[in-house]
Amino acid sequence: MRKCTRCGADIPDGEFFCPVCGESVQLVPDYETIGSRAQEQELRQREEERRIREAERQEAMRRAREAAEKQKIRKTRMMLSVFALIAVVMAALVIAVIARQRKNTSFEYQYRLAMEAYEEGRLAESLDYVQNALRLQPDNPDAGLLLGMIYEKNNDTENAEQAYLSVITKNPSFVKAYDALVPLFAAGQKYDDLQTLLQNIQDAGIRERFRDYVTYDVVPSDQPGIYHESKKLELKAEGNGSVYYTLDGSEPTEASLKYASAIELKEGETNLRARYISPQKIPGNEFSGTYSIQLNKASAPVITPKSGTYSSTEIPKITVEVPFGYTAYYSFDVRATKNSIRYDKPVDMREGDHIFYAVLVDDNGKEGDVASATYVYTKLRPTPTPTPNQQRPQYVFTPTPEPTPTSTPEPTKTPKPTKTPKPTETPVPTSEPTPEPTAEPEPTAEPSPEEDNSETATTN
Repeated sequence: MRKCTRCGADIPDGEFFCPVCGESVQLVPDYETIGSRAQEQELRQREEERRIREAERQEAMRRAREAAEKQKIRKTRMMLSVFALIAVVMAALVIAVIARQRKNTSFEYQYRLAMEAYEEGRLAESLDYVQNALRLQPDNPDAGLLLGMIYEKNNDTENAEQAYLSVITKNPSFVKAYDALVPLFAAGQKYDDLQTLLQNIQDAGIRERFRDYVTYDVVPSDQPGIYHESKKLELKAEGNGSVYYTLDGSEPTEASLKYASAIELKEGETNLRARYISPQKIPGNEFSGTYSIQLNKASAPVITPKSGTYSSTEIPKITVEVPFGYTAYYSFDVRATKNSIRYDKPVDMREGDHIFYAVLVDDNGKEGDVASATYVYTKLRPTPTPTPNQQRPQYVFTPTPEPTPTSTPEPTKTPKPTKTPKPTETPVPTSEPTPEPTAEPEPTAEPSPEEDNSETATTN
């Protein structure tokens, strides 16, 4: 192993230059010759050139490394820029997707899609969207109203009513829900549900808006029962509707009698049924009741004079006692009724054998018991007398065992008594003959108006 003469490093065999400093290997011992010095100088020059080349090579390699490093840095920076750009784009996309997702799941978005689908007739899609909207805002009145509208358009009345009721429960002043539900109840004839809804309205403005749908109870002036006098029954109800009624027990409808004035209840039983119907044709609760009018019958009137046989030159008068509140009717020989002759003043007794009947009728037209009296009347003819002072004729009354007037059926006529002969005039004795009086014609009794009318009296 040789040593480098310059740096002292080991030079392997077969090498001509020092691997460390590049010094050439001295193969021949140094001799102080001109040739050796030239050779040594040449070697040194070559070594210097080699060193310069190596230095240049090293510098080129360094520059190449630096360039490569710079290129790598540029590539890295470029990649980082690309990655950053991709990251920004991805972030933007993610943000956009999230925003879109949030938008798609928002109440406003779902409700808008529900309305669009409803207006276009896509009811199934509209139902899905509005249900999504209600999951986001369960108390939103617009979404609840749209849900009811979808059900109603699908002819699902029950679910539509429940949807509207839910909106009203959560939003008592939401008028649109009432506008939808009230006509729906009316069309379905759910009158009890409708009245319950209207009665629970707290908002005065909404109550006024639907006042024509409100019904009221019919209130009679007298309650059903038994009465002993005729009644004029009044029916009252609040509101602007009308009251309809029946008296035969049938159900009152708009085709029944419309109440306008008091109803006159006559004797007997009347089954009254009445109902208020609002301006919007909503029927109210029915009132029904039975009224029984049981009028007391008047007793038989008192007739004067009593039954008997009468004779006189002047026609006797028959009188009837008429209590306040009653009207008397009379007839001869036929039973008196309210269709007979009305009694206004004393009635002339008829000649012969006759039965006088009288009956009292109250303000309700109810007849009482009939009274009667039997008269046998003979009219006396007046005779002239010579004296200027003529006495007034006197009645000749022969009573019969007939008792006072009774209410029994047609009494039997009393047999005619034998007429007494006309009293004869006893002449007054005078000193001079009395001239024969000239016979005057007998007056003929004219029938009284009552007698004429009595001939036409009829019986009920």
